[in-house]
Amino acid sequence: MNTPENRKKNTLTNSEKPLHKKGLTPEESKKVAKAFAPILLTRLRMKGILPKKEPSDSETTLTQTNKPQHDIMNNPTIEDDPKDVASYYYNRGNDYAKLAKHKQAIEDFKKAIELNPKEGDFYRKRGASYFVLGNHNQAIKDYDKAIELDPNNASFYYSRGFVHVILGNYKKVIADFNKVIEFNAQDAATYYNRGIAYSKLGDDKHSIEDVKKSAKLGFKGAQDLLTKKGIAW
Repeated sequence: MNTPENRKKNTLTNSEKPLHKKGLTPEESKKVAKAFAPILLTRLRMKGILPKKEPSDSETTLTQTNKPQHDIMNNPTIEDDPKDVASYYYNRGNDYAKLAKHKQAIEDFKKAIELNPKEGDFYRKRGASYFVLGNHNQAIKDYDKAIELDPNNASFYYSRGFVHVILGNYKKVIADFNKVIEFNAQDAATYYNRGIAYSKLGDDKHSIEDVKKSAKLGFKGAQDLLTKKGIAW
């Protein structure tokens, strides 16, 4: 019998109305980030967008001087190929990002883009630094451009989807995660995160389906959540 108690038991989260496009309050952002972030920080650190831990002033991260590796190398000259110079700034920007110096990273990514505006990953990396600094709208613009240049790169959709999480654009979150799953139907974490997005829109049916799929693919966060709710998977 579908009693109120049973309905509550088979719901992953309390029903919530979709958030307005104006985005989230700071407190709401913290709650959403907590719901979506079981693997986000790990992915950002694996990709070198965030440092494995925040370096203190006395610590070194990439070199003994705590400077970007590519800052120690010879600077490019005007005789060099523009694409080579763009790669130099891109690599140094990555170094800055790994040092959590995202303002400097953005400046280098800008220079790389000026020299080679057709490279989607330059926009993705700049967007990631904007994201870390809280400039979510500019991050979206960079991910949009990255996808325009390389529409078959799943990581671009995944990154943009997480920015939409912070902005409360859950329909867009789902659309981006749909694309990620198109590229990799075995991505357990993305099923889980899409399921959370469905729950934010009050779509418990699709939410539970996605979390169950994630659990079957071996994602522990999904397995733990279903076990806690008493839902078989």
